Amino acid sequence: MVNVSKFRCRNTACQRKVFSAPLSPLASSHARNTRKVEERIRSISLKTTSRIASNLLHEQNIVCSQSSCLRRANVRILVADSIGLQSPSQSVQWSVITSANVECKGNTAVLRKDGKSFSLKIVSPVYASFTTRAAKRGTEAEKPIEGYTILSASVSGDPVQVIKVLLSGE
Repeated sequence: MVNVSKFRCRNTACQRKVFSAPLSPLASSHARNTRKVEERIRSISLKTTSRIASNLLHEQNIVCSQSSCLRRANVRILVADSIGLQSPSQSVQWSVITSANVECKGNTAVLRKDGKSFSLKIVSPVYASFTTRAAKRGTEAEKPIEGYTILSASVSGDPVQVIKVLLSGE
């Protein structure tokens, strides 16, 4: 429990009648938790899965949902794939298949589904960009693929290609 001093303004022209002492050493303005609690949430969220973090925090009387634990962890992952090509005329395609809605703009793509979003950014090579196409089955013997999109980037030229893609939740 935190007690906050409140002050009244005696100036009748003042629009704000009541002022309170700042809590900046303890918590940010409009924060729901103290800085110490936020640090604990972030620390536990980075070390475990969001489900385990939420349960551990609940045992410490800190209410934090799985999605809040994941958001506070603010995890970004850099995927780096290195591929050796036999000739400069060959190309490499880096792909992801998803059921989310995909928006591409050059080297970035945002995947959105059920009110959540996830972003991908090609860090290198700098000239690479994302494209999308509907997922289709390879042969008639395979089951139809409906509602899925293939997000891909194609690179060529150098004998060794390194594709780096930054993944992050928003």
